[in-house]
Amino acid sequence: MFRVKSECDVCGFEHPTQGDNRAFRWCRRIRGTVCDQCCKKCEYNDDWHCRFDPIGKARMYELTYANNDDERRISKFEDRLRQTKNESSRELMNNIIEQIKERIAERDKEYESIHSGEVILTKE
Repeated sequence: MFRVKSECDVCGFEHPTQGDNRAFRWCRRIRGTVCDQCCKKCEYNDDWHCRFDPIGKARMYELTYANNDDERRISKFEDRLRQTKNESSRELMNNIIEQIKERIAERDKEYESIHSGEVILTKE
């Protein structure tokens, strides 16, 4: 059996322990891994959902959807690129693909900064 140990950054609980199976989540508020019991004790917990930085959470969803859309666009350009024989058209498509990849990289950086808790978009 493959055993993975994870430690809660709040209470120090290690998983797995006999008879006590806790789930672990990434907490943007404390920038670490939290067990479900510490998550439920948090002031931002609302049943199953974390209410910490809702604007940041919405922005993370927007970034994810935009990246997925651009990845589909890249695959379409790559399909066209395989069929195109004209060198100037191929060069233009390669430039467009590189620009889209740069935008994806920028969005990934922004996503990581929001996910890690470095940037909090909801001001209290």
